[in-house]
Amino acid sequence: MHLFINLGIIALLILATGMTLFSLPGNAVLFLTALGYGFYDHFTHMSYLILFFLLAALIAGEWLEFTAASRANRRQTAWKTTLATFLGASAGGLFGTDLLPVVGSLLGALAGSLITNYAVEYLRTSSVRQARTAAVRAITGQIWGYAIKLAIALGMSITILYTLVW
Repeated sequence: MHLFINLGIIALLILATGMTLFSLPGNAVLFLTALGYGFYDHFTHMSYLILFFLLAALIAGEWLEFTAASRANRRQTAWKTTLATFLGASAGGLFGTDLLPVVGSLLGALAGSLITNYAVEYLRTSSVRQARTAAVRAITGQIWGYAIKLAIALGMSITILYTLVW
């Protein structure tokens, strides 16, 4: 029975890591997978401490992804950049998913973030050069946020895989 449960969990780990790659809530699925395995195993091998660290990694990854664009700009108006990134990425991700499922959500999120950051900076300074620089920095920060979140997903997957009982 352990074999079938473990194979199912491995399939979920691969699926969730792929979801994170495409800017979907894969890290949350990884945590829920670990929690489900903990209940199945009566928290013997998937202990509360491991679940706590997985939850901390999940929260850190979400926070880093959310604030990456504003940290990349390092401005006094970073909250405007964060808000613009969030709204633009959300709208772009939804629109991109409609046009091109899966990959469109990532591309749409990046494009939406780029456009809204450019607009916010241009309205603030009326300078095309500064707006372009701020938008490129925000996108660079957002890509770094995605990369860090993917690295966290891989770490979570390895941790969960390590705790499986064969």
